[in-house]
Amino acid sequence: MNRTISMSLLLLFASTQAYAEFTGAGANEADTTVEQVIEEREEDREVSLTGFLVKQVDEERYWFKDHTGDLQVEIESAAFGGTEITPEMKIRLTGEVEVEFESVTVDVSSLEVIDQGLPTRQQPVLGRDRELDI
Repeated sequence: MNRTISMSLLLLFASTQAYAEFTGAGANEADTTVEQVIEEREEDREVSLTGFLVKQVDEERYWFKDHTGDLQVEIESAAFGGTEITPEMKIRLTGEVEVEFESVTVDVSSLEVIDQGLPTRQQPVLGRDRELDI
């Protein structure tokens, strides 16, 4: 009987540890969508957005687009880290929401390239029966 109780407690303890995880700041931060940022209008909220820079407005302001919509973001040149970003490149922006009157923007603190967006180049396949003219 004691052995059964001991085994049950051991299994219970082991399974509890298997599901333990970090729950502090930064844990399991899921991407926020543009639609959520605009609808929630939560000043100073830290967000992570994945999508595309589609147009430069001025020196530090750009239009950013994801699958739910678009909004203006402010990115200082240092956040680019010398990387040239094109509209085809999928990126992740991290920053704080800024709300002024009717305007909602994100002040970007970091930028990460997720996908270069370069088309795959297919090489022609030559069959055995083809001769190359050189």
